[in-house]
Amino acid sequence: MLSTINRIVTGYALALLAIVVAANIIASIYGLDNIGMVQAFGLDEARYVAKLKVSLEQSTLDPDMFFSYGNLYDTIGYYCISLFERFGWTVNTQLVGFVLRLISIIAGVLASLALWRLSEHLGLPRGVALGVGLGLASMPDFVTFSRTMHPDTLQTLFVILGLGTSLVRPTFGFALLSAFWAGLAFSTKYVGAAVLPFSFLPLALTTLASRPLSFRMLLQLFQQGLAMIAVFVAVFAITNPYAVRDFSTFVATLSWQMKYTSTGHGLVEPADPTLWLIPLKQQFGLGLIYLFSGWVLAWLLLFDRLRRIGWRAACLSAETRCAFVLALYILVASAHLAISVHDREARITYHIVPFVLLLSTATWLSVLQNLTKSLVRPAWTSAAFAILLLACVSAQVGFDLRAMAAASGKPEEDAVKLGNFIALRYPPETKILADAYTYLPPVMTNAVYTNMQTRKQLSSEAPDLIVLTRGATGNYIWKRPNTSFKDKQFVRDPRYDATPEVEAYVNDLLAAGSGWSLVVENSSAVVLARNR
Repeated sequence: MLSTINRIVTGYALALLAIVVAANIIASIYGLDNIGMVQAFGLDEARYVAKLKVSLEQSTLDPDMFFSYGNLYDTIGYYCISLFERFGWTVNTQLVGFVLRLISIIAGVLASLALWRLSEHLGLPRGVALGVGLGLASMPDFVTFSRTMHPDTLQTLFVILGLGTSLVRPTFGFALLSAFWAGLAFSTKYVGAAVLPFSFLPLALTTLASRPLSFRMLLQLFQQGLAMIAVFVAVFAITNPYAVRDFSTFVATLSWQMKYTSTGHGLVEPADPTLWLIPLKQQFGLGLIYLFSGWVLAWLLLFDRLRRIGWRAACLSAETRCAFVLALYILVASAHLAISVHDREARITYHIVPFVLLLSTATWLSVLQNLTKSLVRPAWTSAAFAILLLACVSAQVGFDLRAMAAASGKPEEDAVKLGNFIALRYPPETKILADAYTYLPPVMTNAVYTNMQTRKQLSSEAPDLIVLTRGATGNYIWKRPNTSFKDKQFVRDPRYDATPEVEAYVNDLLAAGSGWSLVVENSSAVVLARNR
């Protein structure tokens, strides 16, 4: 009977994963009509499409000094689309956008499957391991970025493979393979570098515990560490040759990127590390207590085991060694986020979340099995725990599916309707100064987009129409709910230094005698026309 239950649990878990993947593929089709539609819903996506189309036209992978991320994600997209082009496919926004989104989806699925297999390798029963993998696959933000043109899910896959490989077998060969995966993670997004030291740790702990300390042993570990670094650097150099060629620009951009994430998204965020609880609670709700308490409990059990059997036996025990490496990795990576990173977005935790899910689940399962072993067989406890995990994941998948449904409504979004209104009312050559996240149909050929409009830009561009959006100007000021821009009742965000400047600019446009009239507005945008 137990084997039947396990088969049902496994089948159900795989079916859930298939549903999430299928829904994500369907959702990824929407919003790719043209580059204007893409940028109206995601500036990063529009940048990826435009950049890759230029690369394909020029037959080069040169990122044109864009080193904010590694170039591996773009490279995979480039070669996939080049293959389609060779068979006669037309390279356009729809093809480029869908292929890039599909790469993210595939990477997200593989990351979840890799976490499942790693969990099994480390001793979790299959049903519970599947629950761990689905915990990542159903994480709301991860689901979103699994259908977004962005390298986050690809990096997550390589991070799991990198650290996981070193945990599965603490040998020099596997350590080199781990360094290879870590190099690919770094080639995708630079936080992948965090994996490399921990790729070395299982090998080092096993070596130190297996024989007496000696200079020869330390020299061997030093040489092995250098070899891993060499593999890591070589992988990055091969997959990011333009960063090596223009090394000074790469270093300058990397420094800027680190500063950007350390201060916050577009403004200087408070240094309070507890603010990380906000995005994490949005992702996991009460499950955050389960994850955090499981990690703390893992440390307590590790200290107890270390006290009882000693450090050598602990390091030679695969279960204890893996738990220690995971717990330490989570501690160091989380401390880095808490202290140094103030751009508090859930996707920035993707290199930590999979291992928290794994370690916390393994810890709680071990505790429950010990508590119930006098009543039921551990296998029954595992089956019940797997069912409980899948019940929680099932509820989350339901929320994910409802969130994905929003993609099907993109053609009816207010931003799209407003853009179509402009195209119907004004000639194609109308000069437009538009905020980012403005949708304008391809027929409108004379538009300039900006993240923040200024008086100087208004004077130099001399537009006939101005479009202000909630996603750009609205970062600084926006009309209060149920009011019109003409009422000048604004909600301001004083955290931005530019807020007073933006408010003065908007007030000038709305002032009597400004030469501008409000044409149309909705909750997400407002259009003003020059008086003639």
